[in-house]
Amino acid sequence: MKNNTESRNVEHINLKEYRNLVEKLENQNVQLEKLAEANKILKGELTVALAKEERALVTSLTYMGENVTLLERIKMLEEKGESQTLVKQVFDSEVKIDYIFIPSYNNSDTLVVSFPRYKTKKCDYLELTEGISFNQLYILDNFNARGSYCICQNGDFKVERSISSLIEKICKEHNIARKISVGIAHGGSAALYHGIKYDFDTIIAINPHYYLGTHLKENDSLHTLNFLMGSRDDEAVQNLDNLISNMMQDKRDIRSKIILCVDEHEKNYEDHILPLSVLLKEHRTPFLIQSIRECDPKNYHELLGKILFEKAPFSIVENYNIEVKDNVLSLTIQTSAHKDRLAIYLYHGDTCIERTGYETKTQFDFKVEESGIYKITIYVLNSLNHRYSVTLPDLHIEGH
Repeated sequence: MKNNTESRNVEHINLKEYRNLVEKLENQNVQLEKLAEANKILKGELTVALAKEERALVTSLTYMGENVTLLERIKMLEEKGESQTLVKQVFDSEVKIDYIFIPSYNNSDTLVVSFPRYKTKKCDYLELTEGISFNQLYILDNFNARGSYCICQNGDFKVERSISSLIEKICKEHNIARKISVGIAHGGSAALYHGIKYDFDTIIAINPHYYLGTHLKENDSLHTLNFLMGSRDDEAVQNLDNLISNMMQDKRDIRSKIILCVDEHEKNYEDHILPLSVLLKEHRTPFLIQSIRECDPKNYHELLGKILFEKAPFSIVENYNIEVKDNVLSLTIQTSAHKDRLAIYLYHGDTCIERTGYETKTQFDFKVEESGIYKITIYVLNSLNHRYSVTLPDLHIEGH
């Protein structure tokens, strides 16, 4: 196994300095002499508005005689493939991983890892960078004709291990405390796999594939199946189909919060999302299903950015305790944020016999005088009005 080292072209700029400089130019006054450095990086001429004390505020960038914003200029470079000269790096581990890393400009302790939907030589989610203050890591899957799902090659999971080593390295260097994985289609499957296996805090997956082997077989992607598993026979299909479920079975305790964005009227929902949701329920893994029926696939990148801010911080039940004594059921709950409000629904069989409104308290008492099976559903509402619910295991109570 190779040592984990980082290599990059000597002509590449220092990405951290580049991003920090761009954000400073966007958001605050800077010394005039710093503008020359930005001009060299962005390959254009900066248009500035002079302010007091000979400071300047950058309002736009003049490129080819036209005024554009800094973000628009970055996108121009990306469309021409020039952004790779600015930001692409290579992590040399068991296999070489091409990636783009954009550090936070405000020392955020959160890392967003974006997995590509297919093989790509450019950044798949550049649109996510606008306005995001998190650290951002973009994995470029340059293996095979259609990529590797960022997981394996010939049945060897060295691609997965190399990506994991890269993420671990970045987390150590930037004091990361919270990880979020995101992806669309192929990238959604990779986000699920890496996110669950390596204990990401949140996973956002748009139209992911759960049965990877069957998906490749049904879409005439046997070449990709052979690349991943070293075979294209039925056993290879079955092994790849079982990849996520076997991994979850090995982990048992899964703490990630998962957001599945799907069109419930598409075939992918019935073939992949429904069986995946059954598995998540079996493992009592917190998840949300977000409908994207009205969303144009061309706007999925914007949707990811929106969900990243609006849905990712939903709260979960981290722990609970139940005691039954003298026909009283006492429930104590711990959630992931102290400002959460809770509502409790208590069922006897399939009938709801008692429910509470949303309250900030964490301890609840209910009368349970009849024998039978009881169920408890906990609804969590956080300070951003994001809702999450979980149903606890059945309770067998003997009445007195």
